Amino acid sequence: MRFGCASGAVKHEENVSAEQSASEANTRVSRAHGDSRRTERVEAAAGQGAQEADGIDPSEAAGVTPSRPASFPKHARLRSRGEYLRVQRDGRRQHTEQFVVLTASAACLNSRIGITVSSRVGNAVVRNRVKRLVREIAREAWRAMDPPGDVVIIAKPSAAETTHAKAAIQLRRALGVSRT
Repeated sequence: MRFGCASGAVKHEENVSAEQSASEANTRVSRAHGDSRRTERVEAAAGQGAQEADGIDPSEAAGVTPSRPASFPKHARLRSRGEYLRVQRDGRRQHTEQFVVLTASAACLNSRIGITVSSRVGNAVVRNRVKRLVREIAREAWRAMDPPGDVVIIAKPSAAETTHAKAAIQLRRALGVSRT
């Protein structure tokens, strides 16, 4: 007995019709006999969520004014490998407990900041947390840098355990910026 060969039929298979009988063709339950609660659940779901009170936006009713998040525009960032290499080659290094800050004279009128967090700091979650932390501190400080310069901030492995306050003190001191 040979299974699966092209020349002969396979003994354990049968020719089965693919057509459905008339009773199986319409197996769908009509609306009258279906789930009567379905329409109620759909309508109830639409009523969930924040409701406007007397035509007032919920954030206004709470006394909170929605604000645009602070941005870190492209012209304030080092973006190419060549820009990072120029700062590393020509820049002045300052070591803090958790960061190395490289500062070089600005190639344009504004200060620009680049952030480097290597895999030695931790896994992707930890690296992204450190980058967000440094980016937030840099966002507060980059306009206040005088004279403008190109800055690369490199996180050391100990930056994984730092707090916002500790990192802010170290980076502001290294950048020569007082609290803004």
